[in-house]
Amino acid sequence: MDIFRTRIAPGKTVGLLGRLTELLRSTRDRKSSHHASAVGVDDLEKFFDLSSDLLCIGGIDGFCKRVNPAFEKALGYTSQEMLKRPFLDLVHPADRARTIEALDDLARGLPVAQFESRLVCKDGSARWIEWNTVPARDSLYAAGRDVTERRVAQQMIEASHAELRALVEQQAALRRVATLIAHGTSPSDVCASVAAELTRILGNRSTGLYCFSSDGMSMLVASNTEPVGGSAQGAPHPVDGESIAARVFRTGHCARIDSAQNSEVAVPIVVDGNLWGSAVVGSTSPDPLPPDTEARVGDFTDLLATAIANAQAHTQLTASRARIVAAADDARHRLERDLHDGAQQRLVSLGLALRSAEASADTEPAALKEQISDIVAGLNDVSADLREISRGIYPAIRSKGGLGPALKALARRSAIPVDLDLHLEPRVPESTEVAAYYVAAEALTNAAKHARASGVHLQARTTGTHLELSVRDDGSGGADPAKGSGLTGIRDRVEALGGQLEIISRAGSGTALLADIPMDAP
Repeated sequence: MDIFRTRIAPGKTVGLLGRLTELLRSTRDRKSSHHASAVGVDDLEKFFDLSSDLLCIGGIDGFCKRVNPAFEKALGYTSQEMLKRPFLDLVHPADRARTIEALDDLARGLPVAQFESRLVCKDGSARWIEWNTVPARDSLYAAGRDVTERRVAQQMIEASHAELRALVEQQAALRRVATLIAHGTSPSDVCASVAAELTRILGNRSTGLYCFSSDGMSMLVASNTEPVGGSAQGAPHPVDGESIAARVFRTGHCARIDSAQNSEVAVPIVVDGNLWGSAVVGSTSPDPLPPDTEARVGDFTDLLATAIANAQAHTQLTASRARIVAAADDARHRLERDLHDGAQQRLVSLGLALRSAEASADTEPAALKEQISDIVAGLNDVSADLREISRGIYPAIRSKGGLGPALKALARRSAIPVDLDLHLEPRVPESTEVAAYYVAAEALTNAAKHARASGVHLQARTTGTHLELSVRDDGSGGADPAKGSGLTGIRDRVEALGGQLEIISRAGSGTALLADIPMDAP
């Protein structure tokens, strides 16, 4: 108790209290720091276990030292299973090379951020994980986030964009083919265009178009790559066996062959309800052709069928018109021959008989002789009229030596001067000669009757495959084919032979008829 009664100098008391206060404060700070450290470790443990992200501590030996429960939830493996196998075993084979490169960067002390790779789940599925990883001494600290849903959505968007691009490309290709058809392009050129377009939009697949015949033969008509199935273009070969073309030929439906060596799709080409041929697309890739290949090829075969149907209809129409013109010419020829051999001969015979009667009649009945003489003159006039009629019904081309003499005869009979410029082969097919003759006859008649022309220039020449005829007058012009049947008739005649007739007739500038008629007209 004496110690508490001991008197201490005031100055010393203050110093002692200060040192005691510092000691107490230091002790209290050490206790707080220790307590705070203990609380921080505990909290970190809780965060590690409760985090929805995949947290991992890895060693330099390639094994995980510790993983959080999120791994088990995402991949289906227990923590013990995860720790017993190398981490690379969990990486999808397609991503292992990239993952090894990332690990090499970490080994050099470089952090790896937002690195995405797939991990294979216990059930065999795969999940996309985005990693952020840093190295620290002999460990790697990694945090991963499951981005599979984002990846799937991104892939769906990319697939939608790819489908949209493919649709746009297909529509553009179909539009190009349709434009060719609208312009009257030949089926062979349309086939070549379809083969080229299919090759382009289907990723450079081999493409061939085949035409079938009723006797079981097939012929390659167009190909934009190497001959499909070893067929040479233009060479017919039997449609037999189990080839994809044979399947279409037998069934009339689409066919598909998928094997380890190749993949083929064939689509029928149906024209007016009849099987015309098939379009065959092939690939040597181990992957089969896309499931929509038949539909995409079918869009082009539908257009191609339209082009073929149009060409067949045009050919049939041309042949029909040619038959009609030929039948009319035959009828005219028969009528001309019947007039010449029948009525004209009888008139000539009657004229001779009357002339004989006139000579044998008595000289006294002068009135009878005069009457008979008038009858003879009338018969001669009728005979001349019949000759003119028969000449108009069918031109006497063959008996006069060809088109050249016939045009010269037309020029001589013309009411206005005709300047001729002829460069013709000795003989031209009769149908071509007749068509050219009628064009010239119509042009000269119109120039004299309607155009009030003072002269006509007529030029005709053969080029080996075509006959070109030009008739130009210096009349009033303004001829309208729609107002008369003459110009329409000769145009039909020329077009029926596969030719073309152009009529140029501006008011005050004369009229020109330009005909181009093939020498091998149907």
